[in-house]
Amino acid sequence: MSVICPFCKSENTTSFSDIKTKEFGYQCLDCKKDFGVFTTDKQEKILSSFKMMKIHYKLDSKEYKFVLNKVDNKINLKMDSYILSVHNDFDIIDFTSLFDNFILVLLNQFFIFDIENTNIDNNSDFFIIEIESDEKIIKKTSKINYYLDLLSKFMFQLIGGENEKS
Repeated sequence: MSVICPFCKSENTTSFSDIKTKEFGYQCLDCKKDFGVFTTDKQEKILSSFKMMKIHYKLDSKEYKFVLNKVDNKINLKMDSYILSVHNDFDIIDFTSLFDNFILVLLNQFFIFDIENTNIDNNSDFFIIEIESDEKIIKKTSKINYYLDLLSKFMFQLIGGENEKS
């Protein structure tokens, strides 16, 4: 199965890697854009300098907010949902053991740094992701696309609603 291009939705893609620069990623053979391009050094820097991540999305009139915070080398996940104007508060989850793999999945399977910022309004489905590290804050705002739709399903399955407080 080919990787789908986040820009033009083509499945006509190929992977590449460069041993010398330690760079890897994908290229769309139709629109000629590279995506998912990272170096192992850049991944390590993101993991070691991470402070906070917010993921907020609205899909089919339901809103979900996930916040990952790093406090004293511990990563906590907090989730809130808003369904039909009803606020649901979920228990805080210790996410420390899952964090490194989670970030790698975001980078290498959902291509979060390749999200093209688009204008959104409160009436449409949207996705906002913000990552704060020691070096900078990265914020991406977009309408829901193929990978963001998959990411929203992944995030919901991650906690599955089973930790929801009464």
